[in-house]
This record gives sequence, C-alpha cells and structure tokens, in this order.
Amino acid sequence: MFYLKSPKSNTAHIALDDALSDIEKGNVSDIPKHLRNPSTTYKYPHDYKNAFVKQQYLPDKLKNKKYYHPKELGYEHKLKEIYLYLENLKKN
Repeated sequence: MFYLKSPKSNTAHIALDDALSDIEKGNVSDIPKHLRNPSTTYKYPHDYKNAFVKQQYLPDKLKNKKYYHPKELGYEHKLKEIYLYLENLKKN
C-alpha cells in the first residue's frame, strides 16, 4: 500500500489558533474593500511577478499582525526562507 506523507507543522496550528482567538474575542474589523465581491481593485497575485503583489489582506485593525512564526527545524526551515523572502518583497 502507498501512503502520501505531508510535512506537519505545529507552528501552522498555533497560527490558526491565534487567528481564531482574535475572531472569538471580537478583535476584528471590516474586510478590506478590495477583497469584497464585487471588486475592481483586487490584484490577482498570479498575474504578477513571483505570483506576489503588495496588498492588504487583513482588516486595518490587524494589518500588521503576524500569526505565523516559522521555526528552524526540518521542512519548516525551507518555509521560513520563503516567508522571509515574501516579507522582504513587501518592504521594497
């Protein structure tokens, strides 16, 4: 029998719990207008270089919140490199 295995990440689970906690506490605000339907201002990332575009996805109240904090272990180390690369693109 053949089984596919995928990397596990407790860090992703923690990030999701943190985001859900914000929702449960009411620590939310309006969804950015460009993410609502219909929208003519949404930028589809796959239409841009590196499939990346500077665009706010979280509500204003949470726009600078970081939920995911990657670790240096195993496969997650590679995810951290990608995450830091994307964070750097946001700054430029």
